[in-house]
Amino acid sequence: MPKAEIVANGYDLSLNRYKEVVHEVVDHDSPKKILTRLAKLEDEIAKGRKELEGLLK
Repeated sequence: MPKAEIVANGYDLSLNRYKEVVHEVVDHDSPKKILTRLAKLEDEIAKGRKELEGLLK
């Protein structure tokens, strides 16, 4: 690490100040896939709710 960089940072030798941040690449499903799964879950929830309502009658 160059002396000028240390001086510019007020002689702060904290590791986090000089450590290179590496970002992890995250692979997400497509919006269409997510919406399909969401619709399926909503159907399951609705069926469960109807079953519960039937038990209360």
